[in-house]
Amino acid sequence: MAYVRYIKRGRSTYAYLVESYREKGKVKQRNLEYLGKVDGLSGEIIPPKHKRKIKTTLKRGISILEPLFMELRVALRKSFGTDRGDKLFYIALIEFLHPSPMRYISDSAESHGLCINLSPSGISKLFSGITEDEVYTFFRNISHDGSTLVFDITSLNYSGKSLDYAEYGYNRDGVHMPQVNLCLSVDMERDIPVYFRIFNGSIPDVSTVIHTINDLRAFGYTDSHFIFDRGFYSRINLAELAEFKYTGALPKSTKLFEELIRKHLDIEHLANVVEYRGDRIMVSEEIIDGIKYVIVYSPKLKYEQSDTFMDRLLRTEELLRRYCGKYDSYRLKELCKSYWNYFDVSGCNIRRKNKAIQRSVNLMGKYVLFTNDLDSSWREVLDRYREKDIIEKAFEALKNHGFLTPLRVWSDKTLYGKVFASFLFYWVYRRIMSRVDIPYEEVRWLFDGMLAVLYDDGREVDVELTKKQKNLLKSIGCSVQNGKK
Repeated sequence: MAYVRYIKRGRSTYAYLVESYREKGKVKQRNLEYLGKVDGLSGEIIPPKHKRKIKTTLKRGISILEPLFMELRVALRKSFGTDRGDKLFYIALIEFLHPSPMRYISDSAESHGLCINLSPSGISKLFSGITEDEVYTFFRNISHDGSTLVFDITSLNYSGKSLDYAEYGYNRDGVHMPQVNLCLSVDMERDIPVYFRIFNGSIPDVSTVIHTINDLRAFGYTDSHFIFDRGFYSRINLAELAEFKYTGALPKSTKLFEELIRKHLDIEHLANVVEYRGDRIMVSEEIIDGIKYVIVYSPKLKYEQSDTFMDRLLRTEELLRRYCGKYDSYRLKELCKSYWNYFDVSGCNIRRKNKAIQRSVNLMGKYVLFTNDLDSSWREVLDRYREKDIIEKAFEALKNHGFLTPLRVWSDKTLYGKVFASFLFYWVYRRIMSRVDIPYEEVRWLFDGMLAVLYDDGREVDVELTKKQKNLLKSIGCSVQNGKK
């Protein structure tokens, strides 16, 4: 916020329009405008000759970002109409620049000089009126066949009782609460999200693949490459994906995983060592029924996993000794979770299952990836699979900065609209953050300092940009000049 600062030089006092900003944890001030000399008797500020009067200051972030996202704006207008499409467009930009609850969006819009109604009640009505057909039309408008698509699922915790979607299920945050499951897909080549779906919290990941693939097929993805995590693996799902290219990972619980590991016990031989992204790993390959399996052993990963495993094993044993005889077996099992399988408990006698422990240790540091793209080298398969981390980063951004945490909605319709608005926020977030090498908080801070001064005569003049601001705009592809508008 700008304010007037008075500076005394000799016997005279001068007034400046000044703004505070923070740099490296310190609060500093910068001059926005020289206002004039202060009359020593009346205290009135006397503007210099030909000085225009200042009306207000505006933030420039929205006007700077608008040209970068015309593709998004056009797709929204085609899908929701001009008025609703523009509101959704500006909500996405505002939420990127000023992540905050819905009730503050109208204030942020005003600070950017937007003449658009984004009141809390208006936004709530907008969100509740968004239909699945409109969103699916939007997905069709942005689809691009031949892409490499990553998809995954996260849980959104919910503390209310009014959502049909909210149910107990496998909670990825380890929280015992009703949840809504969110499936998200990101186009790796274009660096944008292209699809989402919400469904009941009790539905396991493996059951969602066929529905998701059918949706993406309907949006025009018929020649794309899909990447997914081990939780989506099943033979039925691979059959559904047969017409596409795909890359995934085998769960350690599958029989095929154990068979491949036993068959490639010699993978730990030093003759198999290769260097991959600064790490030394052992790799072996095998093709079965038109699918290439890449077996990987990482000594570094085994050390990390076994160290964590031993620590948890010892802590679980300590818990058993503390509560054995006080709790029944059901409660002890709940306390120990999966580590219960490594102990025999009879009365107060506790014995480790050494064979089970050794079997688990033998599998540590090893994982199996698979693909039906037989022309891919093992290195390409590993590179491709590692890119799925983009989804984890997407979920982190959505939960920390979007509208999804905390999840405060009272109807399934409003939930759907809120998730779609968060989806649009991530579109803007991903496009910008993939091009810069500074934290999101610093990006927002730099945009917040990009200002323009609006004068009474209608002229608008940009405040000078700092070197960091210019570098940011250059990184994201903006060519903004200081000066008059």
